[in-house]
Order: sequence, then structure tokens, then C-alpha cells
Amino acid sequence: MAIARNRCRYRSACLIQARWRGLLVRRWAVPLLAARRQASREARGAELLRGIVRRHGEQRARAALERHVPRIREWLRAVAGARAERERERAAVAMQAAARAWAARRWAARAVRGVVRVQALWRGWRVRKADGRQKAEMRRRLAAAAAACTKAPHKTLGARVREALEQLLSRRDPAQVCVLRCLFA
Repeated sequence: MAIARNRCRYRSACLIQARWRGLLVRRWAVPLLAARRQASREARGAELLRGIVRRHGEQRARAALERHVPRIREWLRAVAGARAERERERAAVAMQAAARAWAARRWAARAVRGVVRVQALWRGWRVRKADGRQKAEMRRRLAAAAAACTKAPHKTLGARVREALEQLLSRRDPAQVCVLRCLFA
């Protein structure tokens, strides 16, 4: 499970890095490409004008230019407007996607917090229930021990300690006797 989660994180990180590098390249390359396109358009326009001049002579060319220049300008404005519209649309789509992603992340975080809260409540209830059982069991055992002590006075703690000490002292091992006398002297 952990391996799959790490693999998913690795793929996500690679995807984010690739997108970021692509964005940087586009930021760098788009102005260069736009300048190149503009130069290409100007060169084609100049070639077109040279062809008109060759075909119609200079006076006719001026008349043709005067007729065609407004059309060419209008066409260039339309192309530029369409390109600007596409760029605005792409920007709007990117902003909407970012807003949707943010909302989805926020919703997921709220859901996770809710799940964590439910899990904590469940675990707390389970611990309290087990704790209550343990306390009841301990009370029962203490009550049973108290009842056993009242029924058999010779089994009290003091009586058992005294009995154990007497057994140790009855042994003839001098080291044990010495330790016991030092402890209880």
C-alpha cells in the first residue's frame, strides 16, 4: 500500500514538474515565435507587394495598394483579435481549472477532517468501553480479595510476609540470614 502511494506521489510530482518546465519553455519561446511569425508575415506581405508592382506597373500598383491596404489591415486586425480571444479563453479555462482544483482540494480536506473526527470518536468510545470493563473487573477482583481476607485472616499480606520470612530464617544459609537481618533490623 505504501509502495503504491509513493509511486502515485512520484508520478504526480513528475507530472507537476513537466508541466512547470513546459510553462517556462512556453514563456521563453512564445515571444520568439511571435516575432518570427510577424517577420514571416511582413516578408510575405512585401513579396506580395513586389509581385503586384511587377505585374501592374508602378501607378497601377499604387492604386492596388491603396485598395488592398485597408483589407490587409482589416485581415491582420481580425487575426490578432482572434489570437487575443483564444489567449483570453485559454486564460479563463486555466483560472476555472485552478478554482475547481482548489474547491476540490478544500472539499477533500473537509471530508478527511470529518473521517478523522469519526475515527477519533470511535476509538475514544472503544477505549472508554474497554476501560470501564477493566475497572469493573479490577473492582470485582479487589472485592473478591477483600472477602477472601476477611474469611481467612491467616492469608493477609502481613501474615504471608511473616510466613515467608520465617521460612527464609529457618534455612541455615548464613548469607540469606545476614541480608534479612540487615533489611529488617
